Amino acid sequence: MSYNPLCLRCHAPMNHIRTASLLTREGDSPLPVGHLYRNEISSLEVDIWCCPGCGHLELFRHDTDYDTDTDDGDTIAQRKCPRCGRLHDIDYPKCPFCKYSYNT
Repeated sequence: MSYNPLCLRCHAPMNHIRTASLLTREGDSPLPVGHLYRNEISSLEVDIWCCPGCGHLELFRHDTDYDTDTDDGDTIAQRKCPRCGRLHDIDYPKCPFCKYSYNT
């Protein structure tokens, strides 16, 4: 991320702590493979941000710069916030990330 998101609690700029990999298991029941059990494991890369004021933590997808030029007809048009630079649905009256209001 090339910007500092604002804390949702106290609105202070947050600091990037690190990028981490979260492991998830797909499905509830393991499939037996011989005497071992096999689970479908996947991972998600996230950026961990912390508020220096209140200690609030937030996770953001690490690949936030995904390609938005592909349009399959089921997507809502996006706009870029002038404050934080993130893309979000054009029908939001405020940026859902930094709370910038487009009505002011």
